[in-house]
Amino acid sequence: MAILLLPYMLLGNIVCLVFHWSRRLSRIGVDEESAHALALERRRRLSPDRSRKQRCDSECPALASILGNGEAGVECHILRVSRDGMRIAVPLPIPLGEQINVAWENEFFVGAVCYSGIEGGRHVLGLHLISSNQQ
Repeated sequence: MAILLLPYMLLGNIVCLVFHWSRRLSRIGVDEESAHALALERRRRLSPDRSRKQRCDSECPALASILGNGEAGVECHILRVSRDGMRIAVPLPIPLGEQINVAWENEFFVGAVCYSGIEGGRHVLGLHLISSNQQ
């Protein structure tokens, strides 16, 4: 009797595994933008208290480009860098939620635009860190 049930149990296990992996793969995302969005969400859940974060002020030139846009980047200035964010000045407005790659020298920073405003005739963006090669 148990031998007769063995193929059905095996088939049931295979169906469960396929279902589990298909759900998991659908959550991972297929493109780069989805992967960055998932990483941002993980960082938001795991980030420590904001008051403990160290900030570093600077004013260095860089190149900013919108991920997935395919266009060349625009020149920008890095105004402030912290462990989980960046503030940059760009010549054109960029909508909230866009994912921006900021590159300078041998460094890069990928962040999501979390605020945007005009200061001193230039558009200032606040980026929340998604990925970076900085320590």
